[in-house]
Amino acid sequence: MESNNRDSLLQDDGDYDDVQPLPEDFPPPPPEMCINPKVEKELRKKFKYDGPLRVLHCMMVDPNCVIKKLGGKDLQVTQGEVVDIIDETNSKKCLCRNRFGKYGYVSKSLLLPMEGDIYDDVDYPDDVYDNDNPNMDY
Repeated sequence: MESNNRDSLLQDDGDYDDVQPLPEDFPPPPPEMCINPKVEKELRKKFKYDGPLRVLHCMMVDPNCVIKKLGGKDLQVTQGEVVDIIDETNSKKCLCRNRFGKYGYVSKSLLLPMEGDIYDDVDYPDDVYDNDNPNMDY
């Protein structure tokens, strides 16, 4: 009887009844950026970046922030400017590109998510799991 249970478990491994197939309009992964090979070589050398060059998402520089003096690898940004996020390099900075095609680090404390980016994958408020609420029955 024990071997029978094991066989039935093996058969069920591939069946996930809560996983839906991807819809036809599901967005593809971000395309790789096309940039001048010389600029790409400079970017990879200056920032020691060896990952794929693609825009992960866009963020806005906080319109109310105070921009402090920048370092040599930091990107000059202005309040309210939208930048492309290329890589989240660490917990404090992101590698970004501005609208002029310049690259550099921007402090995460200066960046805000774009409208519609927050919970844009949740259709209904009931779909959000709240593990801070002890009164919820799951």
